[in-house]
Amino acid sequence: MVLKLRDFRLIVEHASDAIMVTEAAPYRAPGPKIVYVNQAFCQLCGYEKSEILGRNPRFLQGPQTDQAMLHDIRTGLELARPLRMQLLNYHKSGRSYWVEMSIMPLHDDQGLVSHFVAIERDVTHWHSVQDALYLLAVTDELTGLPNRRMFAELGNKYLHLAHRQKTPLSVVMLDLDHFKLVNDRFGHQMGDSLLRVVGRVLSQGIRESDVAGRLGGEEFGLLLPETSQEEALQVIYRVQAILDGACRAASLPTAACVTLSVGLAMLSAKDKVLDDILHRADEALYTAKKLGRNRVEISH
Repeated sequence: MVLKLRDFRLIVEHASDAIMVTEAAPYRAPGPKIVYVNQAFCQLCGYEKSEILGRNPRFLQGPQTDQAMLHDIRTGLELARPLRMQLLNYHKSGRSYWVEMSIMPLHDDQGLVSHFVAIERDVTHWHSVQDALYLLAVTDELTGLPNRRMFAELGNKYLHLAHRQKTPLSVVMLDLDHFKLVNDRFGHQMGDSLLRVVGRVLSQGIRESDVAGRLGGEEFGLLLPETSQEEALQVIYRVQAILDGACRAASLPTAACVTLSVGLAMLSAKDKVLDDILHRADEALYTAKKLGRNRVEISH
């Protein structure tokens, strides 16, 4: 039995994978135009066929679509080679979704590329799972703050941005004074409650552009971009004031309401990675501890 052309059309039209066919040229705007989509494609993007045909596939892209990936796609089309990638597109409703996409050239009777066919599969759920796993890996389970890994990742990004834009960056190290005594006297459950309070206080005391993280044990850190030394000190004093009230509001015993020792360091031209600043902030924190705790020391 030989399958007829209409049979192939029925197979494609009712396939579970989304299928789109575009003209081969022009590769750049305003082309190439979409000449065919199957029903699965319409279900995937939320548009009717009448709203899709004749348009460029770029209308499905949005602000978070990877521009580097789009460049690779254009290069692949110009070279008429098969492509396989994952791309973020946007549904008619405005929500984003991920597709795993295979693009292949179609040749005419003369062997020239006349069209491209894209076969797409929704992989949004896979990305959601991966994002959730990553978030678990970079979030401190107890406080909900970024852990040391995420703090370092963000810190290095802030450092390079500050160098490029020639703006200040303040890095703060905070340590709970006599935290071991709280654990020894009241138990680890009380200690955990105190750490959660500190996490909430740090989140409340900083701006949206700032980052608070738990670096381990009773040690926390702050990344304060575009913040001078004087402004950083204001943030620290605000956190200290909020902590005092938050401990009482949380009904913690007075003896469990600890103070903070703080070390502050500013970005310098010599700093290449975040660890360079963290080291100085940590030294300042050690000095604060050595000089009696419950104080702020600045690295010079």
